[in-house]
Amino acid sequence: PRDRFLDLGSGTGKAVMVAAALFPWAVCSGIECLAPLHAAALRLLPAFQAALPSLPLYKKAKHSPPEVRFELGDALGANLSQVDVAFAACTCWSDDDLGKLARSAEAMPKGARLIIMTRTLVSVSRCV
Repeated sequence: PRDRFLDLGSGTGKAVMVAAALFPWAVCSGIECLAPLHAAALRLLPAFQAALPSLPLYKKAKHSPPEVRFELGDALGANLSQVDVAFAACTCWSDDDLGKLARSAEAMPKGARLIIMTRTLVSVSRCV
């Protein structure tokens, strides 16, 4: 089975679209709490989905393009139990937000990866 990618705080969807363009995920999704950024991602999505099958990864490979989707909601409330790779830029996140993320990450499947930028998590018990 192919992996599932989730961007926590996906903004206009750039990281989701780059991930979908560069790796044969089953699903690439993003959750954003700010309605204007979420709306921008939704506006870009149809053109991206139309172009995705013509990208080199999918044009001559046996993989079909991933399902790409965006959700308006609270990234810190996301269920990570079905996510193989979660990404969060964390630049504007508070220490409390990081604590919530660390607790949510405990639900990720064995072997899943959590990628964060600009901040450090200090309490994920399964880190190696």
